[in-house]
Amino acid sequence: MALGRIRSWYEGTEYWIDEFGIASEMQCRGAGTKFLTELECLLKGRGVKHIVLLTERSVPAYRFYLKNGFSEQQGTVFFVKAIG
Repeated sequence: MALGRIRSWYEGTEYWIDEFGIASEMQCRGAGTKFLTELECLLKGRGVKHIVLLTERSVPAYRFYLKNGFSEQQGTVFFVKAIG
């Protein structure tokens, strides 16, 4: 499953992935790459120029996204502030 939203941005339309997952029994069998490829084709057809997501370097998803052509953006900073 891929849950996200399409939004307009200064470099064009992008798809923000909020959640992306493949059933555990299908992982490491190419299912994630195939699904991502099909998602990219669908998004291209809708005029989307970029896919954007956040993940952590310490999880297997990090290597999955690198393997599938995503690049880590050095100029981006993720902020958090505890308020309670």
